[in-house]
Parts: sequence; structure tokens; C-alpha cells
Amino acid sequence: MDGIEVNRSRQVIADIFFILSFMIWQLIVLYSQTTYYSSFIDGEYLQYVRLICLAIAIISEVIRNKFDMSIVAALVILFFVGIIYVRTGNSGLLLDIFVFIYCVRRIAFKKIIFASIVVQSLVILTTILGAKLAVIPNTISIQGNTIRFGLGFQYTTYPSQLYFYLVLMIVYIRKQAISFFEIVVLFFLNYIIFHYTHTRNPFLLVSLTLIVILISKRFGILDFKSRLIQFFLKYTFIIFAILTTTLVYLYSNNPLFHFLNQLFSNRISLGHDGLINYGIPLFGQKIELYGMAVYEMIGTLAQYNYIDSSYIQILVVYGLIFFLFLMAGFTNISKKAVESNKNILSFILFVISIHSMLDPQLIFLWYNPFLMILGYNFNLGIYHDNNPQKFNLL
Repeated sequence: MDGIEVNRSRQVIADIFFILSFMIWQLIVLYSQTTYYSSFIDGEYLQYVRLICLAIAIISEVIRNKFDMSIVAALVILFFVGIIYVRTGNSGLLLDIFVFIYCVRRIAFKKIIFASIVVQSLVILTTILGAKLAVIPNTISIQGNTIRFGLGFQYTTYPSQLYFYLVLMIVYIRKQAISFFEIVVLFFLNYIIFHYTHTRNPFLLVSLTLIVILISKRFGILDFKSRLIQFFLKYTFIIFAILTTTLVYLYSNNPLFHFLNQLFSNRISLGHDGLINYGIPLFGQKIELYGMAVYEMIGTLAQYNYIDSSYIQILVVYGLIFFLFLMAGFTNISKKAVESNKNILSFILFVISIHSMLDPQLIFLWYNPFLMILGYNFNLGIYHDNNPQKFNLL
């Protein structure tokens, strides 16, 4: 018994170390996306804190003191990540992300999501409040007759994207227990953020998610019995990645493509230009992508060339090998979620796969903590077991 108790204590300590390291890391990276960063925060200081967080995450792995074959798999992937890191030159957080994805594999995912809810709620609240009280600048973007506000974030889309993932995390934690009142509050906040930021994609997807959850509470529509629906959910990332890549590659000036491009705020044409101009390397390449935030600051000195689609950006910037690893990882998790009847998780992954068609946050861990779900692919014992019910960390 003593040995068992000691082992449990080690696991608890390791969990605490990891969760605290991730929370602090996520907090500093998210605040670097706000105007607090330019107003009050020393960027060099943040880099030191970031490295300390990574060290603590690695220490949590040492505390667990468990060697298994997943370490070999991790080293192989780390080798490829290192190549991509060197070739792109602009992926400073890529190694951070890999460390967190690997070290999370023995922790109940619900703990990570709950911790992220705390961090993201804190950042959203303090940043919007800071902007409203004029403590920090409130960025403004004027496009035609539309005025968009950053609400204390460096660009106007950031608060909407952060809120999108926050809602998904709340749904993941609360599941069918979420109350009608909670759904109404989340709807209201979604509208308020959209009113100021005019960011359509996350607004529509949050609305869709809440409507589906609301209907599901009454009619149980998230009980996926159809084999066709199950197939679609299992391969949702591959399906939407292929659809997006095909649409972007075949883009032309015909009326249908022009209509779709205008509907999606020129994302299709920008993705097409990225594919044609830069191609798809095996191991990534160094590209300076200038989004609206940079473009508005330095104007004609920068050519607006940002690739918004996660799928296309990953292919062009990080390369085919990284893209295939990512698709394989998400697909494996999606399959296990369906087989284990984790219907809320399956639905959330489906929504993220749609969101990734038009927005770049899929591999931005500070926005999307669901990226860490890939770490559970390293639990080889679970995935080699024929009993899907053992898929229990999620």
C-alpha cells in the first residue's frame, strides 16, 4: 500500500506541476496578443517565463518516472519538429507546443480544459475591462462602413476567436448538464462580442454549437447512431482539409468562386495565392505572413498575404509532413471518440474542423487547448487495446 500511495502522490504532484506550467504559459502568450503587451509588459521578461514553464512541464514528466515506448515515438516526432523549426525560422512556439502535447498524455483532459477556462476567462475579462477603462488602447479597424473594435486585443478578430474556444471548452466540461440559463448567457456574450468585432465565422459557429446543444437537451440529437454520420465524424478533419485545399487550389474568377470568395472575406483567393506563390514543402519554409494588424500599421510597406485557413497555412508554412502528422493525430482521436460514444467531444472536434477551414487557430495552443488532445495518441497501450471503453482520459 505504501508504494501505491507514494506513486499516487507522485502523479498528483506531476499533474499540479504540469497544469500550473501550462496555465502560466498560456497566460503570458495570450497577454502578448493584447495591448497590455505594448503598454506594460517586457517582451524579454516573458521569454524567460516561457522557458521556465517549459522546464516545469518537463520536470513533471521526470516526476512521473515512467518510461514507455511513447518516448521513442516522441523523439522521432521531435526530430521532424526540429527540422521544421529550423526551416521556418518563424515558429518559435512550435517546440513549446510539442512539449505540452507530449507531457499531457497521462493527465485527465478535463483538468486541462478547466484550467484553460480559468485562464481564457481571466484574459478576456481583464483585457476588455482594461480597454473600456482606457487603461490600455482599444484598437480600431475601419473597413468600408464597418467599424471594428479590438476590445484591448491587438487585432479585432482576437477576442471573438478566443471566445469561440472558450465556449467549446465550457460545453465540453458541462456537456448535457449545461443549463438553459447558461446557454442564454453564452448567446448574449457571443452577440455582444460580435457587435464590437464584426467577426462572423466564430460568431456563427458559437451560435450553431449552442443551438445544437440546446436542441440536444430536448431531443438527444447528439446520439450518433447512423454509420454515415459516424464515418463523417471520424474523418472530419481529413474531409474538410481536402475540401478546403481543393476549393483553394481550383479558385478562379468565375462567378461562383467570386461569390464564395466575397462571402468568406477573400480567404479563398488569399489561400490560392499562398499555394501558387509558395507551394507545399515537405518540412516547412520561412514565409513572412502579413495580416491586417501589420498591414494597418505599416501600410504599403507590407503586402497583405495572410493565409487564414489553418489547413492551407499549415501546408504552406509547416509543410506536408507536419500536416500529415496532424491529420493522422486528429483522425485517430476522432475515431476513438466516436467508438467510445464521447458524443460531445466528437461534436466539438467537428466544429473545430469547420472553423479551421477559414481561421488559423487550429495549432495556436494558447487559443485552442483541444490541440493537446493529440498527446493522448502517445498512450500506446490505450490505442492498441481493442476495448474502446478504455479510452477514458478524455
